[in-house]
Amino acid sequence: MVCVVLTIWLMEASGRATRMRSDLPDGLAGQEPDVPAGHDPGRRGRAAREGATTRRRSLRARAAGLRRDLLASAVDGAAYGGMLGLGHRYLPAFVLAVGLSEQLSGLVVTAPLVAGALLQLVSPYAVVWLRSHRRWVAGCATVQGLSFLPLVIAALRGHVSAAALLMIATFYCAADLACAAPWTSWITRLVPTRIRPRYFARRNRLFQLVTLGGILMAWPVLELTEQRGATCAGFALLFGLAGICRLVSAGCLWLQRESIVPVAPERFVAFGEFFTRLRNERGQLLAYMVWINVTMLVAQAYFTAFVLRHLHMPYWQFVSLLGTEFLAKIAGLALFGELAHRRGARALLQVAGLAMVPVTALWLMWPQFWYLVAVQVLSGLALGAYELATCLLVFDTIPDRERTSVMTTYNLLNSAAVAAASFGAFVALGYAGATWVVYAGLFVALTLARGLAVPLLARIVRARRPGELAAVGAAPSSAEAIAQARLWRSSR
Repeated sequence: MVCVVLTIWLMEASGRATRMRSDLPDGLAGQEPDVPAGHDPGRRGRAAREGATTRRRSLRARAAGLRRDLLASAVDGAAYGGMLGLGHRYLPAFVLAVGLSEQLSGLVVTAPLVAGALLQLVSPYAVVWLRSHRRWVAGCATVQGLSFLPLVIAALRGHVSAAALLMIATFYCAADLACAAPWTSWITRLVPTRIRPRYFARRNRLFQLVTLGGILMAWPVLELTEQRGATCAGFALLFGLAGICRLVSAGCLWLQRESIVPVAPERFVAFGEFFTRLRNERGQLLAYMVWINVTMLVAQAYFTAFVLRHLHMPYWQFVSLLGTEFLAKIAGLALFGELAHRRGARALLQVAGLAMVPVTALWLMWPQFWYLVAVQVLSGLALGAYELATCLLVFDTIPDRERTSVMTTYNLLNSAAVAAASFGAFVALGYAGATWVVYAGLFVALTLARGLAVPLLARIVRARRPGELAAVGAAPSSAEAIAQARLWRSSR
């Protein structure tokens, strides 16, 4: 953690942070106001000089405050990534370590999403009641960090009931989803428009690198504790570090200021209108995203049990597979951004949607470590392209005033669909038995489900509208849209 904080400080507070002065918006950058020419020894000359000095001090204070906010946000993103890498990705493995069922290992990361999605419906009203984005977002982040404490206790005890584990996971997911939409609105108003592309690109890279570091850090911890017969103690250490990371993130959120710039009132989209849109061209993208997310998240939820219980891979190979997928996603970001900039986000979505179809079935072809590494590379590249393309299209097709309301309802629908599909897989594994044949049937069914979404993908690709990111020069704000899309996805 010390190394991470020092790295962030050196990246943001040294040369990079100081170079941001040239990118500050009008009134914070450029030449300092000059004293009017001439030598006026009278009262007017003294007043002009005093006014110029006051303006210079005000500009410097505002620039210094902005840099502090940007640094705090960068540390917040890095700490949040540490929490994901150290804690979130290893919750299914912890379920298996304490002797609970393979079915529960997949259900524990999907079923609690419904409670979180329901709680997030309160977020817009909570922000109005508190009169602050910061209080709600930082409070939810604090609750999420504290939710790791019962996990640490359960890991130290070496056992926990299924009901207690689901309750803890519910609090965790609820706090996470509740602060997502308000945080997005807050940070986009805090960071000036002119520096968003460069700043968010750096912040997103830092977030993903720290997440990858957290995933890889778990390898020696779990290997060492497993050799000594104390695997649960290793999970206790990981969950403790993950909770500390989230509390550090919450502290950085408290340090950031809130923008006082007035914005247009947001429009709330009713449930009936939202579901009506899903049947027409405007809502086809969201319908496709729900369909793909169901197949993707259910497959990822049961991948852990499949690798550890049926392929009998050690923890270092399991961690390597997770890290490979994440590293491939990071490595492809530059290429995907350039492709979206030149060919359009819909073209990128077409490539990603077709590449994602066979991934789940490929896990079954050859149960060898290096073969699965290659499959994870394909999975990471396809997933990275899919995330960037869908986020670009969300920013491009949903009006700003409706985005918070529409995405809040979408999150509820998406979470309910994922939980329902995961519960179906839970029942199937419980009824037929958690055998290799049953896992094969599940993964093949998810692959076929992705294939059934290809016609919907084709309609989305053909439905390009004027003004979207189609080619270089077609949209002057394409670089900013890509950066905003990465920001939106990082907040999840």
